[in-house]
Amino acid sequence: MSVFDVALEQVITRVPEIRFVTLTDTEGIEVARKSVRTDQAAQSLATEYTTVLRTVVGMAREHGLGALRELQIGTEKTTALLVAITSEYYLVALLEPDSITGRARFHLRMAGLELEREFA
Repeated sequence: MSVFDVALEQVITRVPEIRFVTLTDTEGIEVARKSVRTDQAAQSLATEYTTVLRTVVGMAREHGLGALRELQIGTEKTTALLVAITSEYYLVALLEPDSITGRARFHLRMAGLELEREFA
């Protein structure tokens, strides 16, 4: 099991509200993923959210807001958290609807800090 797989497994273990988590780059290329249950729609949705991510990263850059650290998207059926590891790599997690996101945000950020060393 790779260091990426271990980090994602720890996040899913510590945050039971997470259905799916992936490590991806801003182009939507997946490095690693973990899922609580097989869900092709979740993988597709996570990939689609990288399009939103690219737009928000570009907007932040254009307006001099600095690097994007985190993005949260809430809908009726899921909450997506996108947490930066580097300027090019993000953790994308899909949570159960109406989840309290604080614990997920914390553990995704901790995993991101651990994984940041792998991209140095």
